[in-house]
Amino acid sequence: MYTAIVAWATRLTFLILFATLMEMLLPTGELRRYVKLLLGLVVLVAILHPVMAFFRGETYIDVLLRTEFSAPWPDTSVEQGAALGEAALNTVADALTREVARTLELELQGLPDIETAQVSIVHQRAAVHVRGQPTAGLTDQVRRTVAAYLQIAVDHVDVHWIPR
Repeated sequence: MYTAIVAWATRLTFLILFATLMEMLLPTGELRRYVKLLLGLVVLVAILHPVMAFFRGETYIDVLLRTEFSAPWPDTSVEQGAALGEAALNTVADALTREVARTLELELQGLPDIETAQVSIVHQRAAVHVRGQPTAGLTDQVRRTVAAYLQIAVDHVDVHWIPR
């Protein structure tokens, strides 16, 4: 039983260290709140796991034996956690993609002869719809700017001009 308690404490310690590291690596901004909330919930579930098992009718010894000799979480908890984590990652990725697109739009609007720009990013490709007067080399400059910002190949950037 002592081994099971040490294993639970070790897993909890590493989970807290991982959560702390993730918080330090996060960029400042709107997404930081949501990721910190998600990490806090994961740590809370890890702490309360033995208590939840007790309320499901398992004895303390069952919880310790299952923790010591099998997977650390019941299958349903793992599946629920994976689904929750995937949904959170998708939300974070979507918000980050929108923020990057907005930043690129503002940067492109600073180029000469461009009134507005709309950027959409999908699977390492970018489509840019530009309202303005296309001049010699401006399309290539837009492509290079977007490709450099997204760190993708220039041929993965499509520029479409919308007449004024």
